[in-house]
This record gives sequence, structure tokens and C-alpha cells, in this order.
Amino acid sequence: MIKNVAWGLLLGVAIFASGCGGDEGIGMKTHPVTGTVKLQDGTPVSGARLMFNSADGKFASQGNTDSSGKYTLVTSSDDGAPAGEYTVTITGANVNAKHGTAAGGFKQNVTEGQNTIDFTVEPSK
Repeated sequence: MIKNVAWGLLLGVAIFASGCGGDEGIGMKTHPVTGTVKLQDGTPVSGARLMFNSADGKFASQGNTDSSGKYTLVTSSDDGAPAGEYTVTITGANVNAKHGTAAGGFKQNVTEGQNTIDFTVEPSK
């Protein structure tokens, strides 16, 4: 009986530990994504929110621009995003929320390694 309980505890700890730490937090390897958001005249967009939604709808990552228009993508457990195709929407006080494709966002690919993705957007009207 004690032997069965010990094996059960060991199995439970192993299962719990396999889901903790590093890239395993979201279940796939993420890659750093940084960049800038600027208006067409080159003015940095401060306080914009970027949402990267995977083409399959299974993953989302977000970032916010600072006063110089720079952003870094993060998730609830990791920085960056897994490699793949994304629809990116950018919203904020100075940004026209409808831009890019007919679906309302930019299409972008995140690749393995460091990614720098800059955006030029229309000012809100």
C-alpha cells in the first residue's frame, strides 16, 4: 500500500514538473519579437496595443508601445511568440484600428530567432 502511494506521488510530481518552466509554459518554443509603431510621417505611436493572433487561432501574444513607439511581445508565461503566421491588430488613441488586410490586421510571420517587425500606421480620424 505504501509502495503504491509513493509511486503515485512520484508520478504526480513528474507530471506537474513537466508543465513548468521555460518555453514549456505555453507548450511551444517562443522567439523574441520587438519593433516599432510609427505614423506615416514618422512620429512614434505611444501607448498602442499590438495583438499577434496565430493563423490557427490557438495562440496570442501582445505588446504595448512606449513613448518612442517601441514594443516587445509577451505572453502570460514567456516573451515573444512561436514561429508561424499571425494577424496583427494595433489599437490606440493615435491609430486607425482598421488597416492592413480586409480582416482588419496586418499579416506577419514570426521566424526562429530574433524578430524585428516594424509597423507604419494611419493616424486615427
